[in-house]
Amino acid sequence: MLRMRKYNAGDTWLCALCHPAPPPPPETLEHLFFGCRFAQDCWAEIGITWDQNSSIIHNIDSAKRRWNHGLFWEIFMLGSWGVWKERNAKIFENIAPSKRYWKRRLKADLELLNFRFAKDSQNTQLACFVFTL
Repeated sequence: MLRMRKYNAGDTWLCALCHPAPPPPPETLEHLFFGCRFAQDCWAEIGITWDQNSSIIHNIDSAKRRWNHGLFWEIFMLGSWGVWKERNAKIFENIAPSKRYWKRRLKADLELLNFRFAKDSQNTQLACFVFTL
């Protein structure tokens, strides 16, 4: 239950990204980042899938092993951050979640991250991945 009433985020514990899907599931970390249909669709856009019958640890480990672009953790963290931002936009600004905007934000964040790397293989890997988005 990620919503906090003291921040005027509503009094429901249901997933804001799934709402009003009948019936929307409770919002948990596992649901929001791995089980939510919106999040699953976002991850699929970049070739990451999750097994709904596995633990978070197993899902992340399995996705990391299948990932062939390098820099998995950076992309996973920024993708998760994007899902969180879409959730907050829905809750606090009543803006409908958008895979297109999630992907655009991910691309912009990855381009900024690219400045952290020297001109080496990580820089090239990231630039190639961003180009494919």
